[in-house]
Amino acid sequence: MEASRAQANRLLESMTAMFLAGTVLIVAVQVICRYILKVSLPWSEEFSRYLFIWGTFLGAAVAFARDSHIRIDSLSRRLPDTVCRRLESVTAAILICFSLLLSI
Repeated sequence: MEASRAQANRLLESMTAMFLAGTVLIVAVQVICRYILKVSLPWSEEFSRYLFIWGTFLGAAVAFARDSHIRIDSLSRRLPDTVCRRLESVTAAILICFSLLLSI
């Protein structure tokens, strides 16, 4: 179970990196075509936008798996361990609901 989870995380990380590299490459090609060759690629803006959006969503999944989302932990440091674990569960549930809301 743990090995498949690690493998899925590596796949998500690789896909996120590929989407980011693809976005940078497409935008660079568009800039070169537009300003040097004086020809515009009609598909590049929309394609790079979708790659960026999907890269953002996949990056959020990777950050969730690594538990590295930005947070302020001054309150959780002062709470007892049991309350802190409950607070983390509630925070994870809110984050999942917000991510689902964004994906609609």
